Amino acid sequence: MEEIINIIANYGIGVACILYFMYFNSTTLKALTSTLNEVKESLILLNEKVTNLEEKYNKSKKSGE
Repeated sequence: MEEIINIIANYGIGVACILYFMYFNSTTLKALTSTLNEVKESLILLNEKVTNLEEKYNKSKKSGE
């Protein structure tokens, strides 16, 4: 702990900011990235289903005319 205080005292608050961002990146952003990847996969599946429904609707509309 004393070493961390000495580093901050010697090199300024910039080092503390870098350490914080490194910690933030290794914890919170990994969870966020995982969640966003799951959302992306869900959106891809939904898009495929909507496309299939549109194709079926267009085929039935053409055959009904």
